[in-house]
Amino acid sequence: MKYELYSYVNKKLLKLHIGNFGQQFHLIEEYYEKRDFNVAWTKFDSNFNNKVVEFKSAANLTQLDLDVSVKPSLTDYSVEVNPLSGNKTKLVLAPVQGKKITKVKHGTHVFFTADNNRAHKVELYLEDYAVKFVKLFIWKDVLNASPLLTEEKHFKDVTTAGTTWTSTNFDEKLREFETTASTVPFTYSPDWVLPSMTFDPKTSHRFYFQSSDQTEGLVTTTTYTPKEGTVVNNVLYDRSKVWPANEDGSGDTAKKLVHLKVLSKNDMVQLLQLRNALVATPNTTEDLYYKKVMDTYVKLDSENAFNDLKGTLSKEDTYVDQNVKLDLSSTEETSTKLFEKETTLEDGVEKTVVVVKAGKLFQPRHKNVKSLEAQLAMILDDLNNSNKNHKYRNNSNKNHKYRNNSNKNLKYRN
Repeated sequence: MKYELYSYVNKKLLKLHIGNFGQQFHLIEEYYEKRDFNVAWTKFDSNFNNKVVEFKSAANLTQLDLDVSVKPSLTDYSVEVNPLSGNKTKLVLAPVQGKKITKVKHGTHVFFTADNNRAHKVELYLEDYAVKFVKLFIWKDVLNASPLLTEEKHFKDVTTAGTTWTSTNFDEKLREFETTASTVPFTYSPDWVLPSMTFDPKTSHRFYFQSSDQTEGLVTTTTYTPKEGTVVNNVLYDRSKVWPANEDGSGDTAKKLVHLKVLSKNDMVQLLQLRNALVATPNTTEDLYYKKVMDTYVKLDSENAFNDLKGTLSKEDTYVDQNVKLDLSSTEETSTKLFEKETTLEDGVEKTVVVVKAGKLFQPRHKNVKSLEAQLAMILDDLNNSNKNHKYRNNSNKNHKYRNNSNKNLKYRN
């Protein structure tokens, strides 16, 4: 005995293949349908294939145009990820229930299109996030009682600078792609975003890093470690430069980050410990130590200096630095240890009151701006423009640099 089950939203069809062991064995079929979740199965005698065709031609099936040049939508497709070697990955895509793929393309290049042909499975072979091979499993003429399952195969022809899709020698080329080892570090992301070589715990994509917290006394140490396949050679903290100390803000291509440890007390960052390694010889490591000063991180001369400062943090009211920033344009929740926040409605107007509970509210200063009134005017101007995605450029005052971040308030650096 075996059965075939067809499902569409809340409807189901069932075909039973039953062996009859009478005087002469023969196979019979029985058909059942279920029209809703809470309705009993009912038996019917014929026209099973017609009912299946009704399922497949349902007017409310959502048509999908699959563009394999961009990341697949997880709401439209199930995605099976199979790492191959290095930066090579195989993806298997299938439409979710209630949807049908009637077109597959790569940008403007269309592989197939037809409402009565359905791609029920698509295999993609990627290098980083560039599609190199496409394999389609297509039901032809699905509205017929006996549709035909076919395959279509396409790959980028490297002899034409990778601009032409062809099917010639597909199997041979795919075998070569799969068996040729890649040593490029890589971690697949469903967003199809390559990891940045710059790491900032406040803004970087968390997918590429692991983090853990350990509290000892009054100090919490948060350790950030790049995942396998993620190479970092430039470290910031809250947009302030930490490592390396290159004036142009570039990274150190000869080294990579092993881990960054952030020591905080009452949600205020105090110290940083950073370990890097040589790219050529990863076992050769270097430990660097920093203390927070206002909105910068100053390199310490030795581990002993770091340990001395760390030891002072065990005292209740002792800090390395108590300056805190309140970014009113930030989408992140403010620390409840540092700030008390209350939002109320007054005659239809939303009012938010923030009280500083701990630390000292930091006001960025500029050497040519002396008065507090002028500083406040600059800060208010920043807040008014923080949501306009406005880029400031240096004027004739060469000492004044503006930096813009679409999600954060502007920050002034000397």
